Amino acid sequence: KPYVDFDSFEDLAKENAPAVAVIKTDPRVQNAQERLEHESRFRVKTREGEGFERLEGTRVEQEKLQLEDDATFNRDEMVVSVWKDNFRGRQAEFFARRSQIVEDFGLKFGTDKKGVNAAIDAYFGVDAEEFKNLLTGGVEWDRFFAARDAALEDLSPTNLQLVRNYLRRFDTPTAREFRKAQEDLDEYWAVEDLVWSRLRENEEFSPFLNLNDYLASKLQSLIDSGVPRGDALRTLSSLAVISNVTSLVAKLRNRYRLANPDKDALLGKWYGLSPAKPSGGGLGADRGRRLGRRIGR
Repeated sequence: KPYVDFDSFEDLAKENAPAVAVIKTDPRVQNAQERLEHESRFRVKTREGEGFERLEGTRVEQEKLQLEDDATFNRDEMVVSVWKDNFRGRQAEFFARRSQIVEDFGLKFGTDKKGVNAAIDAYFGVDAEEFKNLLTGGVEWDRFFAARDAALEDLSPTNLQLVRNYLRRFDTPTAREFRKAQEDLDEYWAVEDLVWSRLRENEEFSPFLNLNDYLASKLQSLIDSGVPRGDALRTLSSLAVISNVTSLVAKLRNRYRLANPDKDALLGKWYGLSPAKPSGGGLGADRGRRLGRRIGR
């Protein structure tokens, strides 16, 4: 369907880069491209052509570094936190360098930013700084990636699959395994949302989508009243709601892990968590699975 809605290949490229990427994987298109590249080897390179070469060089360099990290991680010679930090940092660096190359060489990928391409722009426009935990200062990566996914929600099922394939087309096997684990752990991460949704029945918390939004509002109120930021953060850290939410989330997540050993194994491999252990009071496997169904997305 995406391929028949446009009058020309150029029009398609302006709105739907993932569809163009699929077309370019066709052997007939690749053979034609190889012939063109062979015929143009001795032509004077344009500035735009040099820019596209720089883009491909950047991608190849990033892939090489990622494969080296993957091999080290898979030999148990790199802790998962370092692997993930490198993976995320490398992605951010690639798209930052890509943007700079596009600007420096005046590359054009279509002037009309609409449809699928606009969704991709919104996806990469999600700012990790907006997902920092106020108390720890660290980025809540799972909320960050959830916000990225939300930027694609309005796409049709066909285009959504095209975009996902397009965004991940250069993933290494280990990176694909990590992304799959993230998806498989949706229920585990959703426990905090479940806990907060219950708290929102209280009038004080109802305007806020999550705990961090609530804390951000409280922090701003304290700062506006003249309290220094450091003192305000210390005040926030002593709020009962934090210990209550943290404690309940920890209990529910532990129950979920005990009832779902496959998910527990993923948390050990990709998040460095020790195997779940029964806590006081216990929980049957059936109850844990019911919890999983209740919080599933």
